[in-house]
Amino acid sequence: MAVLTYGTNVIKQWQNGNADQAALYSFKNANAGDTINVEPDFIVVMFAVVIAVRAQLTDPCGITGTNLAFPGGLSADAGWLLVWGE
Repeated sequence: MAVLTYGTNVIKQWQNGNADQAALYSFKNANAGDTINVEPDFIVVMFAVVIAVRAQLTDPCGITGTNLAFPGGLSADAGWLLVWGE
C-alpha cells in the first residue's frame, strides 16, 4: 500500500459540472490498496470506479471522504479512475 502522487501517478484528464461533478483521471503504477486524495477537485466523493488495463477489471474504490483506496487485484497497473461527487 502506498499513497499515489496527484499529478504524477494520477493525472486529471477531464472534469465537468459545478455542484455535482465528474472527473476522469489516468493512473499508473497502482497496486491493490494504494490510496489517492482527490481533495484538490472534490469536497465529497460519492462514487469512484477503477478501470484497470493489466488486471482487466472494473471495480469500485473504497471511499473515505476524499481519499480513495484502489481495489484488490492491481499490481503495478494502469488505467482510468472515474470519480463522481461534489
